[in-house]
Amino acid sequence: MKKPILLLFLLLSLISFCYTSHAQESVAFEGVYVVEDPPVLLVINKEKSGYAGFVSDGQKVIRMQVVRDKELLILRAAEGEDKTENYASADGAGNLVVTDDQLNMLYFIRSTEDPDLIYAQLEQGLQAAAGGDSEQPKTTASSGKVAEKTADGKIPAKYANRKFLHLYTGNGYSEKWAYYLFGDGRFYFRSNSSYLSNNAFNDFSAAMASDEAGRWAVENENGTEILRLSWNSGESGSLTIHKTEGGYLLNNTKYFLVGLDEYE
Repeated sequence: MKKPILLLFLLLSLISFCYTSHAQESVAFEGVYVVEDPPVLLVINKEKSGYAGFVSDGQKVIRMQVVRDKELLILRAAEGEDKTENYASADGAGNLVVTDDQLNMLYFIRSTEDPDLIYAQLEQGLQAAAGGDSEQPKTTASSGKVAEKTADGKIPAKYANRKFLHLYTGNGYSEKWAYYLFGDGRFYFRSNSSYLSNNAFNDFSAAMASDEAGRWAVENENGTEILRLSWNSGESGSLTIHKTEGGYLLNNTKYFLVGLDEYE
């Protein structure tokens, strides 16, 4: 094992020397990096305690532990059994060369995207796929008045039998999830992973009985509409609704209000 590790550090040192002729004492690793083929996105964000990161192939998001060792970053999956270490070194243009102890290598190009924004979107997408995203905090029952009820007094008509759809694509990464708001007061949350499954939404009765479904209502608090969600798991959550020129913001995340069958 010592020989591959030694070769690795020699290789990274050579790469660094080829791109810059002076010591990189102030390398700013935080940023958004992409590989086009195969498509991979890596975001590294600066935190008080050091660095944190995510890597995604557009379908799966993995949280990374990031440790700085002088002019190298050591990256490993924060969860799961795979603790393979990868090593990142910056070149003179601010891009990253990432390799492991078997000398498998990827060259990441630095993007102009805001790392804080992309990191927050990946964090949100990862939590949403797990069924507990930051848009769905546990809340107590609200005392606000229900706004714009239908004739039977159950649900607001303008949202009934429609869905709030979130779409994002950029730098080889894509997000897609939606809240389906049915006319009988039930809802279903569908995330990236379920969109990729051909059978995820075919069995409607099973979907409605799952932890990704529940009951919905809209309340008005001081002139602001609040989408209340009561999940079958027993959790509850809320999303503030703001209408914009280009669609809607739910907890400051962009959505479109479309028909249930649109953009499937």
